[in-house]
Amino acid sequence: MENAAHGSFAFKVLPDYTLISTSGAWNLECVRIHNHLLSERVKNLTGQRRASLVDGRLWEFETPDCEEEYKRWYQHVRDNNITLYLAYWSSEKNASLARHILQQRHRDFTGIVFWQVFDTLEQSVSWLRSEGFEIPDIRPEDFPVPVPASDYLKQDK
Repeated sequence: MENAAHGSFAFKVLPDYTLISTSGAWNLECVRIHNHLLSERVKNLTGQRRASLVDGRLWEFETPDCEEEYKRWYQHVRDNNITLYLAYWSSEKNASLARHILQQRHRDFTGIVFWQVFDTLEQSVSWLRSEGFEIPDIRPEDFPVPVPASDYLKQDK
């Protein structure tokens, strides 16, 4: 029997950027569902630069076995000549640990994945704008409400 997915997320894919909300402690099954759904939503982006703002204030990190699943996702990004710019908005108390986890996750994908962790949404938007993206002013309520990963499986049945 497969492990149950733990963790929640939601995407809002817009023409010029994606908003991603995360919450809870993620396990491997959650990451698999997340990456599968994200792949479906960005499959037509071959050869493009893409910006994402990630609301990680409620993210409680992930289990160590998730790293290989992320490597597969970033290999897909590399194979499709996509360049990602990820602005992570974290709580101040979790920012240091978030940076460490994300450093490990992205270390093999320099030049493909550009990322920063910020304490405020405004800093996140400002950084993406400095990288050449046209991002409007974003409010916290613009992010989608996270959905338990296991609920996405129910929608496919």
